[in-house]
Amino acid sequence: DLKQTALREIEEESGLKKITLLGEVGIIKKFGRESDGERVYKVIHYFAGYCVGNHKTRPHPEDKHTETKWFSLSEAHMHCYFRQEAKLLNILKLPS
Repeated sequence: DLKQTALREIEEESGLKKITLLGEVGIIKKFGRESDGERVYKVIHYFAGYCVGNHKTRPHPEDKHTETKWFSLSEAHMHCYFRQEAKLLNILKLPS
């Protein structure tokens, strides 16, 4: 199940456990490299969601992520590594 996989990945990479996913917002397909240099084809599913309760993050020490931060949607655009990720942010809307 993709939602369970997303929740597990969020917890592993950020330490956040009480996440509510609202739904999938897009898929990005691309080539990337594994830590050993092997070229792989990746299909990445992106979900919108929010954190309930404690928002303090702690990256997993064995993961390549050394830091996690919260950003507003407008700030998040400046931190996207790939143009496709920035496009996904454009379809998100904050509740009014």
